[in-house]
Amino acid sequence: MSDIKNEDSVSEWYFCGLFDSRASVNLEINACDANSIGYRVIPHISIPTYSSIHAGLISSYLHSNDICYILNDNDNIIISDRSAINSLSNHLRGKIIAKAEQLTFLSDSLFALFDNGRAHSPRGIISMLEGFEAINPRWAGYKNRKYTAQFISSKMEEMFDINTANIEPLSAPDDDYPTSPSDQYFIGFIDNSSRFTISIKKSPEYKIGYSAHPSFKLTGRWVGPRLNAYIEEFLNELPVKYSMSDDFQHLDISITNLDSLETLIEKVGPDLFIQYPQAEFLFEQGIPAFRDGYHHTKQGLYELVSVFENIPTTRISSRRKYTSDYFEELWGNKLNLM
Repeated sequence: MSDIKNEDSVSEWYFCGLFDSRASVNLEINACDANSIGYRVIPHISIPTYSSIHAGLISSYLHSNDICYILNDNDNIIISDRSAINSLSNHLRGKIIAKAEQLTFLSDSLFALFDNGRAHSPRGIISMLEGFEAINPRWAGYKNRKYTAQFISSKMEEMFDINTANIEPLSAPDDDYPTSPSDQYFIGFIDNSSRFTISIKKSPEYKIGYSAHPSFKLTGRWVGPRLNAYIEEFLNELPVKYSMSDDFQHLDISITNLDSLETLIEKVGPDLFIQYPQAEFLFEQGIPAFRDGYHHTKQGLYELVSVFENIPTTRISSRRKYTSDYFEELWGNKLNLM
């Protein structure tokens, strides 16, 4: 594999995959005494940054396109300026999939409602919230969200004595989805939604009592059937063997076959940013070692796990049981410790 790329080289298609993977398009509703209905609506986009690499990738793209943002105390990049949201929407139009309808709703429908003065009218705010809930089930389903369309409707009925039952939800224009997304889109989505790892479990049938295999796991949330189909098509064209489960809320893909894992890394590995070190290790050292059966020895399994864990960007779950420390304690006097 080639050397890891500089964060400044992130392409627009890669950013589109990252955006569909990580971004949240939101409406913030606050109580407000400054207008007649007592509430105000603030649209914004939030993109979490889980590491300095994430932050660098996102900020690099936004800077290069003069899109203003802030980094809040929770290390989330927030885009709330109207011109910034419009600019981002124009750049990503026709390239994003999962968040296309939500972003277009803000830039093309919601802001028009603001312009004609209806956003903070009783019927306008209800239309807005009902429309947004219909296209953003994740936002609609937040358990601790107080100001739902139903809550605001009841308040408007109480305050203004109006019938809200026949209010038409605000809708977004028809979206322009990509006919054939660039490979860079899928690389951006994979890089931000997946992990390359080594899975271990107890297996009495093996002499050392444990089995292990390298794997690729992709987890998407609220990506929708359209993107699920695009990803499935991308994997089928490689081709690779994979298992997949999906519904509107969840997408889970797993690849454990060594040849398929190698094929996937050959395709996406050189253009990864976040998962590059893990993919490189598996491609150059891990997969060959597993093919040779090195993991069936105590020393071999310990070394593979230890080296993988010590890749600086590897995230090890606190719930992971079979770590290098575990095997050091279990087999310590039989290992050449690293």
